Amino acid sequence: MQKKLHGLFPILLTPFKNSLEVDYSVLNKLVDYYKTSGVDGITCLGEVSEVEFLNDDEKNSILKTVMNTVKGEMPVIAGCGRGSLEATSAAIAGAFKIGVSAALVPPPKNAKMLPEEIYAYYMQLDRKVDGPIIILDNPSLGYSLISVEIIRRLVDDSSHIRGIKVEEQPTILKIASLRREVKADLSIYGASHGRNLYWEMERSIDGVITSAPIPSHMLSIWKLFHEAKKDKAYEAFLFHLPLAYFLQEKPVSVKKEILRHLGIFPNNIVRKHGDSLNPDVARDLDALVDWTIKRFNSLT
Repeated sequence: MQKKLHGLFPILLTPFKNSLEVDYSVLNKLVDYYKTSGVDGITCLGEVSEVEFLNDDEKNSILKTVMNTVKGEMPVIAGCGRGSLEATSAAIAGAFKIGVSAALVPPPKNAKMLPEEIYAYYMQLDRKVDGPIIILDNPSLGYSLISVEIIRRLVDDSSHIRGIKVEEQPTILKIASLRREVKADLSIYGASHGRNLYWEMERSIDGVITSAPIPSHMLSIWKLFHEAKKDKAYEAFLFHLPLAYFLQEKPVSVKKEILRHLGIFPNNIVRKHGDSLNPDVARDLDALVDWTIKRFNSLT
């Protein structure tokens, strides 16, 4: 990548009004929340942003709103996967035109894509765009598995592909293989809601690209680890795990409820029908959030 992006780049959840329209005023509030927390940058339009349920006009408006709120004060990574080569390359070009620092790009959502087809897809994108590309590697969402060998070839042969967000499980094995096999300067980002964060840091990730509804907690783990206070970092990581694992099948709903509980969102509305949290489950989650905050406060 032209300039390595280090640290925490939380993915923005998309706030909705009761009418299910995007709530841009709350989106501004969310960006300010992350800016004041001290994160290293922001990721816009990731999978957890409910991108499957946003139309192209909404995606463009969300990205423009985020860029206007950030005001150039921190780097922004933009999710630009649009399915087809033409639509994705146009989204990447549009994102770079308004000043994003990197594009996060999955392969087409086709679990049967062959390795050479994945390689050809990214190489065609590489020739069409002019800016850093981060590969989204997440087969659990219906994308094809991207092997370490294909990633090595893409990094070696391309002009712009210099980063990868690893979510193939177990992430720590994939990250270790990438560090061992890819000799070029590859930026590797952890994800998976921070479930493996400590062990990913041990394997020399450059940063984290995942939604972090309480960014100060993930930042604490990151800072303690890189200050060589690994015992404290591990203790903080263990305090963080119950939230990271809470109701994994509904991560968007869980994180929206956390933001509602903290007063950032006015509600926990999701667009996917049937994915809202049961009120009893939401109360359990709220209690866990309060417990986690107390645990982290005890570290200081």
